[in-house]
Formats: sequence, structure tokens, C-alpha cells
Amino acid sequence: MLLDSKHNRCVLENNIIKMLSNPYKILFAVSKKDKDRFKDLEKALKKEGYQPQIVYSKKDALDFLKQENNVNLSFIDKDMPGNQGRDLFFRVEKEHPGLATMIMASEFPDNEKRSYTEAGMNAYINKPVTSRNLINLIDRYVRFSNKDIKQVLIAGNNGIPEQNNMQEYQVRTTDTEKSIFEKIMNNNFGVIVLDREHYKDSVIQIAKRIKDFRPYVNLLVRGREETSDEMTKLKHLIDRRIIFDYVDAADSNLAKKVDEAFKDRDYRINWLNQDQEASPNLWAIIGPRAAGKTVTVDDILYSLPCTYKFIRHTARLMRPMEINGEDHKFVNENYFELCADKFMYTFKHKGAYTVGFEKHVIDEQLEKGKEVILTLANLDSFFFMKDMYPDMKSILINIDPEISELRSKKRGGSVQTLEQARKEYELFDSHDDYFDFTIWNRSNSLGHGSKPYNPSEKQISDLEKRGKLILKIIRDERFINRSFLI
Repeated sequence: MLLDSKHNRCVLENNIIKMLSNPYKILFAVSKKDKDRFKDLEKALKKEGYQPQIVYSKKDALDFLKQENNVNLSFIDKDMPGNQGRDLFFRVEKEHPGLATMIMASEFPDNEKRSYTEAGMNAYINKPVTSRNLINLIDRYVRFSNKDIKQVLIAGNNGIPEQNNMQEYQVRTTDTEKSIFEKIMNNNFGVIVLDREHYKDSVIQIAKRIKDFRPYVNLLVRGREETSDEMTKLKHLIDRRIIFDYVDAADSNLAKKVDEAFKDRDYRINWLNQDQEASPNLWAIIGPRAAGKTVTVDDILYSLPCTYKFIRHTARLMRPMEINGEDHKFVNENYFELCADKFMYTFKHKGAYTVGFEKHVIDEQLEKGKEVILTLANLDSFFFMKDMYPDMKSILINIDPEISELRSKKRGGSVQTLEQARKEYELFDSHDDYFDFTIWNRSNSLGHGSKPYNPSEKQISDLEKRGKLILKIIRDERFINRSFLI
């Protein structure tokens, strides 16, 4: 919720979410001086299956929204000539309250950022906008706003066969092995189709790597005229549940196989969530600023579907690429006074802004059998939660101060000095014994693109390593009394 100070009442903080339409329509209102750049971005978005509409004035944007009633998302350039960007944003929020709106800005002063957030801004992205950052943000928002979306990745040179029979899914395509894992990190694929002819013998190693950190993704291998030895290898992988099934390229029933793969996946996830022998836990993922806590938790959510991310309310300003309601619930300071009864715990983070933990949410999700995960960057809040939930388990993600300083600069928002980073490192390191597990983040990059330890594209990234370690920890603790997993 956001505080509507004019009427002194609580109003919904998030716009009404529209369900995914096919294709997913996105409006871009941009400055004409950026026309060439956005032509390139338009091509990149279409390649990913999105349908962008680019306009260059406030009038054209409002006219388009009047004519089109199924636009899913809008991006507004705050730097449009005059006050067109600002005027358009507030017009859209007033006249199209169900439309999610994101801002593109070269500069975004704190006072403006606050007013845009309170008016309903879902996220913002820094200019110049790159295709990679833009697609990552859109992909995350699609996942967040459409929890039941069923995503399929078709990897290889066969394109999207039988697309007319797969309209209930969001289908994405890719070719290179590197891009497979980039897309997996940014999407919640339920089924992945690997083209045997395209990847040759690498298809087996690709399949094993995917299942290592996405165990609830079902894999289909599509090929033709396999030798008996090749079929024996594939059959062995099917028996071990690394591959769900093999599909002959000459067979026109890929859509049917995808349906079967989703039904099997839904069954396994349902069992995972309802197993009476499971022991759900509350998990604290704690560490210094810029340690990679949020991106690690997001990775775990898509690896282990019985997890639930606890979202905190915060009065701090939104950072670039953060999504309101997914990363935090961004409110103002007055909100914590007006809605004090909502919270079991509030505190001032480093004396700068208030953070609040909502009542009942953790208990409700634990009762549903969920592994509840919250991220913490404050030892006081850790000890408070440990007092409230003595059985809470904890994982410290620690990071070298030099890397922490670099990451804080890259992610936007407040930047910490090397001296501050060292103090945080020493603080967490000196309390290491209070945490159940400790994992190190060795990467100096953000998002899914944690840099490999060597130049090989096939080398497992640091994020993937962290994700696999934490996945194993949580699964082992959840099924501590069980000798097998489905």
C-alpha cells in the first residue's frame, strides 16, 4: 500500500495486474532523439516474443491507449521534451490505473523518484537503455505479475513448431548454449526443449547442468534418426529423470508432449507443497550490502517451487531495475505511522529509513508448507527474528569488501565506500558463529551475469554455484527425515 497523503488514507500500492496476453503488448513513449536506439530495441524485443509500440509524443501515447485496451505494460521517457514525460505519466496513472508503468530516466532526483513511486510507478530503468537490461526487467515483471504463467524455452534451430497449438504458453527461443542459461536465470521455464541436431553430443551435458540447479524443469530432447547407442544414452537419462522424454523431429505432436511435461511437473510440485512428512522452515538469508542476497533468493524461488519470498515494506527510495511489490513494497515514512497495526517489527535501517515486517504472513506461509525466505542486511533485525522464531535457520552470504564496493556502485542507489564495506564485512565475519551456514559471493557483477571463474562460457557462474549450494541445504533440511525425493 501507499500513503495517499491528500486524503490521509491507505490505497493500494500496486496497479491491478493484467493477465498475460499473447502477444504481450508494451507501449514505449520516448524522445525523438532516441528514435534510432529504440528501433534497435524494438527488434530485440520482437525477437523475444514481445510486441512493442513506440510513440514519440504524449498525444500519440494517450491516443494509442484509447484505441488499445489490452496493453500489458508501458515505459515512459521522463526526458521527453518539455514536461511531456511527467505529464504523460500522471495522466496514465489517473486514466489507466490498471496499466503497469515504468520510467526511463537519465537523471532521477530523489524528490521526483519519491513522488513517482507514491503515484504508482512500478519500476524505473536508467538511460541509456540497453536491450539486455530492458529485457531482463520485462522478463522479471512478467514473472512477478503472472504467477501462473507457463513458460516454454525451445533451444535450437527448429524455431517454434506448432506455435498455433501452444498459445496457452509463453514460448521463447534461443540458439547458443550460453544464452540458454542466461534465459533460464531470467525466466521461470517449466519445460525446455533441446534440439539434438543443433547441440550434438553437448545436449547431454546441457541437460545435466540444467537439472542440477532447476530440478523441477522438465526437459524434452528433440531429434531425428538417432543411432541405437544414442537412444540408449537418452533412455538412461529418461530413467534417471534428467530428461522427461524424447521427441522425434518428424513427429508433429510436440505441443502434446509439452502438455504432458507440464502435467508431470505440476504433479511433482503439488507433492512438494503438500507432503506431510516435509518440515518447512523459516530461512534468513543475511549478509552485507550488495552481497547478492536478493538475486540469490530469486534464483532459489525458481529452483524450488515450495519456497516463498517474504517481501518487506521499506521507506527507502527505489533503485534502478527494482520492481515495487516484488523486491520490496515501497512506501513513505508516514505509512508506518498510519498502518502501524500491520507490522510485527519496524526499525530504522542505519538511522536513514524505516523497514517493516508485516504480521501473520510468515506463519500463514509456513502453515501452507512453504519454505519462507527473508533477506536481511541488519544484525539487530536478525536477532529480533531469531527471538521470534527460535527455529529459524540462517545462511550468511559474505563478500570481500572490495567486491562489495564495486557492486554497490553498479546497482545504483546509495553507494558505500570501501571503508564502510570493510566495517560491514568485519561485523558479519565476527558474528559468523550465529549463522547455520556461510557461503561466499566472489562475483563483482550484478544480476544473473555473475562472472565465471575462467573465460570458458561453459564454466558454472558464481550465482549458479551459490544457488546449487543453497538449494541442497534447503532441500536437505526440508526432507531431513526422508530418504528419497520425487
